[in-house]
Amino acid sequence: MADPRNKWNTLCGTELTAQSGTAEGLDLWPPLTPAQRIAARPPDYGAYFTPPAPVFYTTTNVAGQQVNTPAGSASLDSFRLYWRSNVGAMPADLAKDYMGVRGLDSLGIDGHLLTVTGGPSGFTARALSIPGPRLWAEVGPVPYNPAPASGEPDTPYVVTVYALGKGGTMSRGSQPINCYTCRRDDVEPPPPPGVPPGLSIIGGLPTAPSTGIRLSWEWVNDATTYEVWTNSSTATAIGMDPTRDGLMEGDELAATRQQPGEYQRDIEAILPPVPGGTPFMLKVRAVTTRNGMTARSPFSPIIRGVTPRVTP
Repeated sequence: MADPRNKWNTLCGTELTAQSGTAEGLDLWPPLTPAQRIAARPPDYGAYFTPPAPVFYTTTNVAGQQVNTPAGSASLDSFRLYWRSNVGAMPADLAKDYMGVRGLDSLGIDGHLLTVTGGPSGFTARALSIPGPRLWAEVGPVPYNPAPASGEPDTPYVVTVYALGKGGTMSRGSQPINCYTCRRDDVEPPPPPGVPPGLSIIGGLPTAPSTGIRLSWEWVNDATTYEVWTNSSTATAIGMDPTRDGLMEGDELAATRQQPGEYQRDIEAILPPVPGGTPFMLKVRAVTTRNGMTARSPFSPIIRGVTPRVTP
């Protein structure tokens, strides 16, 4: 005859867990009465779940030992962190690609809270809210030391992560982790963007004194801004300006244009009005700014002309 306890174990509504343990209470025979089961409930029975403290992913040193250095990425003014949540001290190798333990990392979890302290003098502590089951965060932009001494890293930031449970519960904080932004010497400058093609004047030269020249050129990948420069010199030969890289003597910045958030083939800018009869040489270049460093493209071909005189 089959052991009736097996049927009882199957019908019992006891919770399952990812942690190893024993089926304590499942092998009672005869089974507890409903009143006994109610009386045996713990004091916090029915309370909202309080998640365990999250655990940051960390790197290993040359000896293969875990060290308190985040496994993620860093730039000159930001860093990215990953953690696992709701699995207690489960070994990290059970969670691949910094994505937690599938099916467990979001049970009862509404989000996470990061606190960021430390940093250079004058940095104000921050609290970052990470909604939903996301298990990573980009922290930045944050201040950095633009010129640390040789061999000296930037000032560390100290980050702690908390899990937020449903019903307003919050875990204990994770073990704080020290995060460093990259040293400027370790960050490669961005490559220069391409030359903006197709520079042209839209609608011809303006005839009203209050109207500026309207220009158009084509989108350049990786550009963050565009600079339109003009020069009103009438000299037949203009030298390069020794104090300004890539500019000629007399060049003046006429307009800047931010890269649109979405691709559009043509970029436009309207220049400030100038008096009639003013000679001009117009050119545009693309600018890329990344990690606090800037790269500029060569200039487009120049458009030369003279603004028309307005007849009273």
